[in-house]
Amino acid sequence: MANQLLEELLSGVEIQRHHKVAVLFGASGLIGNCCLRRLLVHQAYEKVISIGRSPLKASHPKLIHYEVDLSQPDNYRHLMRGDDLFICLGTTMKKAGTREAFYEVDHDLVFNIAKTGSLQGMNQLLFVSSIGADNRSVIYYLKVKGELEANVRRLPYWGVHIMRPSVLLGNREDQRPAEQIAGRLAKGLQRFSGSILADIAPIDADDVAKAMVQSAQSLKQGTHIYHGSEIVKLARMYNQ
Repeated sequence: MANQLLEELLSGVEIQRHHKVAVLFGASGLIGNCCLRRLLVHQAYEKVISIGRSPLKASHPKLIHYEVDLSQPDNYRHLMRGDDLFICLGTTMKKAGTREAFYEVDHDLVFNIAKTGSLQGMNQLLFVSSIGADNRSVIYYLKVKGELEANVRRLPYWGVHIMRPSVLLGNREDQRPAEQIAGRLAKGLQRFSGSILADIAPIDADDVAKAMVQSAQSLKQGTHIYHGSEIVKLARMYNQ
């Protein structure tokens, strides 16, 4: 028992120290790009390793970007040397085209990256899921998200932080009409802090990114799930 407590204490010290290394997947996406910007200016991180299929326009003394094929973990395993793993990957049913293709990205790809990070000894995992994620859901999108969450929980990370935002707001090339309408409703719904209305309110992608980076500094062992109102509260705590 004493050894276990000592091990947990030492893990906490390792996680809270500065000069950490963040490993980020999905930096070219909506949340991922925001997350990259927040990580690069955060004092806790001395290096940010970005791994993805596409080149990045960003440039920063802390940033190292690797452009690799993500289809096989062996292609990026050796690059995952760090403390906190941030995964901001995902697609839509429309883009994927089939259920199988959607599952390959939103479950298999994310899970393989998360599993590889755990095998590489990374301490914390932070990733984006969805409001309503449930592996028993009759809605396929939510069922896949729920299965991913359930499987990731079994990995031996010191801490796992799962973001469950509603509709995302932000500048993207394929801006969807529903998101434009949602943006007009977001601020009003977020006034109902702590209620179900606040949890279903559309949320700015940058707030999700801030919440991810902030939760990585919280020293909370185990698995933690953050809904809309909790994401907004964490984002407001971000002060870098």
